[in-house]
Amino acid sequence: TILACADFQNTEGSEAGALVVESIIDSMEAYGLESADGFFACGDYAQTYGETEANLNVLKEAVIDYVPNEENHVYVQGNHDAAIGTQGLANSGNNDTDEYGVFVINEDDYMWYNSDLARIKVTAKNLADYLNEKLESGYDKPIFVLSHLPLYKSLRTTNDGDAQHANQLFYVLNQAGEQGLNIIFMSGHDHSAGYESYLGERNLVK
Repeated sequence: TILACADFQNTEGSEAGALVVESIIDSMEAYGLESADGFFACGDYAQTYGETEANLNVLKEAVIDYVPNEENHVYVQGNHDAAIGTQGLANSGNNDTDEYGVFVINEDDYMWYNSDLARIKVTAKNLADYLNEKLESGYDKPIFVLSHLPLYKSLRTTNDGDAQHANQLFYVLNQAGEQGLNIIFMSGHDHSAGYESYLGERNLVK
């Protein structure tokens, strides 16, 4: 069982955000899911870079009893967060556990306003190398690929640049999936700026 969330930043503060997370966990426990084996958070823990560590720690405190194995917590960098590998954020790439694979694509790897095609190509190459190693070893466990930015495109892709180079990652994921790997891609919030709902409802833009 994996608990996952994104966009923990809350205009009313991290404690208000923690109450939301705790209420979700309460509902899961009431449903009969008494604990989880892992926890993924796909970025944006605060409004500003300087609050990343404090807010991330509040989130961690909210989930630690439900996901007690802290080694299986993965905190991905979002566009509102500090540098990769600092303040509790995961390093890019392989973050595997014994039970499942985890590949982290941090904000700096596949960025908001993603105009750095060269950097994204490096990220795609690193992802391909990781997945090819899994294929060569006959890996048959689930592989979670975690990113703050999603793969789908919206009107914001044209207007602001988000996800314009998603094809670089799509290609790698599709190739590995076709060869039999069990890949689950998970992203943070929709980043469409209201142009299009992540649930599929198209909004009118005036």
